[in-house]
Amino acid sequence: MQSLTGRLAALSRFVSKVTDKCQPFFQVIRRGKKTEWTPECEEAFRNLKRYLQQAPLLSTPREGDKLYLYPPLEKWALALVVAARKLRPYFQAFPVSVITNQPLRQTLHKPDASDRLVKWAVELSEFDIDYKSRAAIKAQAMADFVAEFTEPEVCLDQQDAVIGNDETQVWQMSVDGSSGERGSGAGIVLEGLEGEKISYAVKLEFAATNNQAEYEALIAGLELAKAVKADRVKIRTDSQLVANHVSERFQPREEKMEQYLKIVRQIMGKFEAVEVIQIPREQNSRADILARMAAVADPKMPKSVPLEVKSSPSIDQNLGVLRIEQKCSWRDPIVSYLRDGVLPPDKLRARKIRAQASRYTMIDGVLYRRGYTLPFLRCLDEDDADYVLREVHEGICGNHSGGRSLAHKVLRQGYLWPTMHQDAQGKTRSCVSCQSFANFSNQPPEKLTSMTSPWPFAQW
Repeated sequence: MQSLTGRLAALSRFVSKVTDKCQPFFQVIRRGKKTEWTPECEEAFRNLKRYLQQAPLLSTPREGDKLYLYPPLEKWALALVVAARKLRPYFQAFPVSVITNQPLRQTLHKPDASDRLVKWAVELSEFDIDYKSRAAIKAQAMADFVAEFTEPEVCLDQQDAVIGNDETQVWQMSVDGSSGERGSGAGIVLEGLEGEKISYAVKLEFAATNNQAEYEALIAGLELAKAVKADRVKIRTDSQLVANHVSERFQPREEKMEQYLKIVRQIMGKFEAVEVIQIPREQNSRADILARMAAVADPKMPKSVPLEVKSSPSIDQNLGVLRIEQKCSWRDPIVSYLRDGVLPPDKLRARKIRAQASRYTMIDGVLYRRGYTLPFLRCLDEDDADYVLREVHEGICGNHSGGRSLAHKVLRQGYLWPTMHQDAQGKTRSCVSCQSFANFSNQPPEKLTSMTSPWPFAQW
């Protein structure tokens, strides 16, 4: 009996609830008398043999097989990490395809992910994991989906209430332009959904009429609303011409006004809804004050109001220069994977890019490097990196610092590329001013030995 219980203890990891199944054996041993094989022990022994003959076992995968993992809907990111930890030998030896209907890859790489998700993304980057969407589902699952997500019919009173709630999701904006003998300027006041107000001023360093200044204020306001990711905007202006041009009540007669109106409509197409209305000048006093102060660059302007300086009209800035030749950059494979999920055919190269991509993210089409303690660092190509090095090293605020200090300065400014330290060293070595005015040591390589004559005039 003791030999049997010892062997069952060795098999306990393969038998669930082994203590309950071996209870008759333990009761016989505890009696302290002569060991007897009871009918309960015989039944328990048969049940154990039956269980071991039908025990669930994991088959050993063969080389070339692909493993499929189906994480649950709740806490699927944590489920994938736990599965990778428990099945680490399989994850390291075989490519794994995660079948899920949730955006798992986008969640692990999104820019506003928590520290825990960032750690999980870095931990999973060492494995060859491929994320795939679920295939066709059965009719019952489709019926359940339709029954769960079908919106109920809304009566007219409820529709009015919904429309009233949508009006609270509209950003309010006041714009105004000012033109005079001392200069031209534009003022913008943007009010958020929770009542917060953002003031912005633009100084126009070119000759502009009052209508042009009004259009410049409208364009700057739309760009500001797009920067804060506003979808629905209601714009108030005291310019009758601009309001009627946008609402198509008036037709522009001048060529410049047509160009301005074309730019405004292009920007308005990026929003869900934009409404431009005319209000009296008395109700637009704050934007008017900002425009007048920006026109003359008044030193009394509050420091909390950003002041932008535009040296050319928006209709001239619309003409862009196209790049004829584009060099291959180190960012291209990472951007292709994060944006389109494209990987090179080489497995080793694909695994390396997948591991690197876990430390990067895309924000408005720009690649950024993220870390645990550092802010987002913008990734630059070769041309932009050379420009940043020149500006930091010998620009207006440059002090011709050394290579190591120059690299750390660029990092604190929020930029990053792989060869940053080597490029910084090369920049300091190739700088003419640094080489001309460097501190050279005039100390001899060894101590000087004084030579004295034993007798005066002995050399003669």
